[in-house]
Amino acid sequence: MKGFLLFVICLFAAVSSTSLPATSKEADGLVYGFWPKNPASVNESNQWKYAVLTDRYALCVSVIDGGINAFEPLTPAESAALEEKSMDLPEALPPLKTSIWIEIGDRRYRLTHAGLDPLQPNRPAWHGLRLIEGGNQLQHFKLIHLVFTDDNGENLEGLHATLEFACWSDVVACTLHYESMTDHDMMNR
Repeated sequence: MKGFLLFVICLFAAVSSTSLPATSKEADGLVYGFWPKNPASVNESNQWKYAVLTDRYALCVSVIDGGINAFEPLTPAESAALEEKSMDLPEALPPLKTSIWIEIGDRRYRLTHAGLDPLQPNRPAWHGLRLIEGGNQLQHFKLIHLVFTDDNGENLEGLHATLEFACWSDVVACTLHYESMTDHDMMNR
């Protein structure tokens, strides 16, 4: 009986926490992650964006180039207005240009592409976004298959890199993970 009661309480908590709030006032502390435009139905790859909206900020990430296209602190009223037109979120926010790079010796390699799987070149790049945790308290996702290119257009070979985002209602953490994938390193694993 004790196990059944615990199950009923947990089930009630799960069901009551899944209902969406009607307004941003009720949504205090909640985090929403979504595709503003369905990437499967968009013809232009520059529209492959993933967005996070809270009552304190809005974030928009380009899946094709790994860039943060927009990040804007918000008041609860601004957040409520954006909720109503969430599909237009990338255009509603002021643009932001970011640059992520790795320096090796005197060469600088900039992040130029994300999501393109070298083993499956016909697969769309938006498949390169991996949702790790999609709850109402945390949106945790990463971009895989990052490509870094120097000023001469040469790709940095032998590198496996991902860009990971953890988004809570008031904090965003963006972490670049990378490791060497040369033959020597692979044999020593």
